[in-house]
Amino acid sequence: MSTQFDVALPRDIPADIQVLSGSLSDLDDGSWVDVLTHEEHDRRASFRNEARRRLFTLGRLVLRQHLGERLDLDPAQVPISIHESGRLVLDAGGVRGRPGAQSSHLQISLAHSGERAIAASGNRPLGVDIEIMKPRTERLLDYITHADERPLLGLLAPTAHEQLHAVWTIKEAVLKGSGTGLRTGPRHLRITARNPVPTAAMATSPKNWRLAAVQDTGGQTWNGIYHFSDDYAVAVAWG
Repeated sequence: MSTQFDVALPRDIPADIQVLSGSLSDLDDGSWVDVLTHEEHDRRASFRNEARRRLFTLGRLVLRQHLGERLDLDPAQVPISIHESGRLVLDAGGVRGRPGAQSSHLQISLAHSGERAIAASGNRPLGVDIEIMKPRTERLLDYITHADERPLLGLLAPTAHEQLHAVWTIKEAVLKGSGTGLRTGPRHLRITARNPVPTAAMATSPKNWRLAAVQDTGGQTWNGIYHFSDDYAVAVAWG
């Protein structure tokens, strides 16, 4: 995959969590044609907008490359299916008995925005999100935050623009990991803790990741990391 978009994770998060990212330029060599399944080609063709077709293609390519490397499988043979909730899942039955079968219980997540995509996997519930940091109305920040967490916003990021994208990506990553997606409004989740000063390991990581803790609607606390890079906000959360 392309090295244009590097999301190297800090060292002090669970070792089973891994990510792979990519950019639209990764589609230029045409190798994706042999990686996507027939069903994915059909879904790709169903999009009327070429930009959506390309972003969908990139997402599936990144996810298949990521899981193929992790499971020691041909990316085209990675058994990905869609859960009834709409989230992507790894079909454990399709992995069992193959190389890497010990990882057949992996949880997976995928996100794309602008010209980039990122896939994540781990041996626990997890979610990933990426958003291009385009101008948005500051009223959206009121919509996605709970009153109890608003005093913390200045510690998450210095500007309202960055605060909005930090909150949005962290919470969407949690919602993806919990399996509810945006059927649960972001303001129903609460950011309860944060670490505005990166740990020693994070301070030496390429992206200066920061920590956040989020309580979901069931009272479970999720850990998350987030950062801003090249006009994108990226977050990974795990339960």
